[in-house]
Amino acid sequence: MYSAEYATNHPTRDEIQGIVEPTVLEFGSPDCPYCQKTEPMVKAAFQDFPGISHVKLADHEDKMLGRAFNVDKWPTLIFIQEGREVSRLVRPENEDAIRDRMEDIDANPARSAQSGGS
Repeated sequence: MYSAEYATNHPTRDEIQGIVEPTVLEFGSPDCPYCQKTEPMVKAAFQDFPGISHVKLADHEDKMLGRAFNVDKWPTLIFIQEGREVSRLVRPENEDAIRDRMEDIDANPARSAQSGGS
């Protein structure tokens, strides 16, 4: 589920390791032009992945979570599955790149094939 707003309370690294559902952590800043350019791509990619959570994190010098994940450029998308990082994208160029990584962590890969038959 896409989140347009930056989280006001950042989770801790331990809390992230406890996440069981597929999640995308997006590190960035509201003032970052790269983040603003990427936002429509991220939003569009999430439309096909309702089972994936999105946590948008404002990453500033005083925020330790970005340091813990070695984030040095914005936006950085970190794809989490069962509490661990599966992959990451730094300044994604297109929606397809984001979708490809989301497919890797999607809990319901057969979502588009959910028609009859067993």
